[in-house]
Amino acid sequence: MLQPIDEPPQRLSRAEFHAWTAAQPRGRFERIDGVVVAMAPEGVVHNRLKAAAWLLLRQGIQANQLPCEALTDGLGLEIGEDDDFEPDAIVRCGERLEDNATKVPDPLIVVEILSPSTSATHRTTKLEKHFRLPSVQHYLIVWADRRRVVHHRRDGQGLTTTVHSEGTILSLTLALPALPRAARRAVPHPPALAHLPPPLGRGRPVPRAVCRGHRQ
Repeated sequence: MLQPIDEPPQRLSRAEFHAWTAAQPRGRFERIDGVVVAMAPEGVVHNRLKAAAWLLLRQGIQANQLPCEALTDGLGLEIGEDDDFEPDAIVRCGERLEDNATKVPDPLIVVEILSPSTSATHRTTKLEKHFRLPSVQHYLIVWADRRRVVHHRRDGQGLTTTVHSEGTILSLTLALPALPRAARRAVPHPPALAHLPPPLGRGRPVPRAVCRGHRQ
């Protein structure tokens, strides 16, 4: 039987956090206010929603011919000196990251799938901290146990929040019309799109059929 891994009781610097995680035999970890937090094992519903979110974002990028890339979890966000997060999905725009990159310095869209153990953190602490990154324009929180997506977006006065309940991951499609505008602000002079897969076709709507199996 696997023995549980005990998180360090003290706050760690970023360098100490990376050294500690590299020494662990298994598991994934984040750092919030310097405190190491183990990430809970991922259930199949969480995994399906994460995959569907990534697919929808990728299709939105392709359909709009954007110089952006949709990325899944495994890549980290470094926020200030005390926070290291690993979102479920990210969109970033501009020059392609190096193939050996493990961090995303300039995300445009951040997506998190809620679980019972992370709900409060995602809706409060991470909401405030994600928007500390100047590049972040959209933060999407997806409920895994109900038809609910909360879309926080930056505007000229602060943040605007919209709640969608049309269907769990299906509601992400309602955020996609804002993607081209946000991406063009982030990359006013887009580079070549050679790194992106062939587009679905300019102006073609994002397919919704892929999400039907994910309604809760």
